[in-house]
Amino acid sequence: MYRKPIIGIVFLILAMFINNAAASPRSVSDSDDKRDNKFKIESANDKPREWKHSKNKKLKPSLGPYMTDEGSTAPKAYQNFGWNEKPYAFIQFDMDDLNTKKPLFVWWKWRDPDGHVVSFERERISNFSRDTLNLWNSLDNWDIHKQAGEWSVVTKWVNPSGGVGKFTNNFTVMPEPVSSILFLSGGAVLAIRRYWKRKK
Repeated sequence: MYRKPIIGIVFLILAMFINNAAASPRSVSDSDDKRDNKFKIESANDKPREWKHSKNKKLKPSLGPYMTDEGSTAPKAYQNFGWNEKPYAFIQFDMDDLNTKKPLFVWWKWRDPDGHVVSFERERISNFSRDTLNLWNSLDNWDIHKQAGEWSVVTKWVNPSGGVGKFTNNFTVMPEPVSSILFLSGGAVLAIRRYWKRKK
């Protein structure tokens, strides 16, 4: 009595299941899924090495930075320059301390005795062909900017994955000889006048 309705219901359920299976997209097999997960793990472990820019890693030059004369690698005595002398900032790096696969960036910032920035330059060095790397920097228009007093040059360098560094050099430009003589002679005249006034 109930056999026919039960058989009909069973056939309906089977028909619905077959239709849903036919309409749904192809499912990923266990083997495909495992292969996909394995590929993801391998690709995650095989990431390209990131560029490390560590602020804590210091890159120390083998010489400098300090002020010197043109073409010289020796520091200027007392960091003093005469009126007719042209100051140069100098720094030297040993190739063994650099990551030569990456460029070296060097910044130079010159500040006059009044505190004004008169020059800000950046160098990018990627040709490392010697055992040491010597770098000089000066002002092309030094005769226009020069003035007596204390100057400063901030030198900053960055070698990706190699390290960073920064240093400030202070140097003094002596006054022009003629103006110095006039200043001294004027002071001597004033001193003599005061002496004669007191004597009278």
